[in-house]
Amino acid sequence: AIFTADPITASSDELTTHGNLHGLGALLGIPSFPIAATLISRSLVRERVWSPARRSLQWTAALTWISLLVFVVSVALMLPQSNGEFGPDVLVGWPNRLFVVAMSAWLMAVAWRAAQLSGRNLKTIGHTHRVRSVGRWTADHLRGRRVQR
Repeated sequence: AIFTADPITASSDELTTHGNLHGLGALLGIPSFPIAATLISRSLVRERVWSPARRSLQWTAALTWISLLVFVVSVALMLPQSNGEFGPDVLVGWPNRLFVVAMSAWLMAVAWRAAQLSGRNLKTIGHTHRVRSVGRWTADHLRGRRVQR
């Protein structure tokens, strides 16, 4: 990790800049990933070439929400039992790992279909071409469109 986490038992005096940045990344990334997965999945499945992946994209996007809910509920239930302090007796690491697995599953579902489309498009085009605009090229290929150069 670029920004390593501080030990969960660190006091506020012992927090490092790396640990604070790790926490900030988690604060931004954890709640935004299920939102992004849902919106991106909805957008992709509207494209005809992504329809074979509809079920896997929708289920894995829903799994990110379910695992986030399990994580939040586990923190809400376990933290009060330890007087609001994280420590070895607060078992929130497992729900957090479940959330990471759910995010990874969604990413793999998207990557799998994108790889299928990329291979199909390269065969259809019959040659490789220079990429002038990576963003445009990626968007077109993810949607299964041929790129005319």
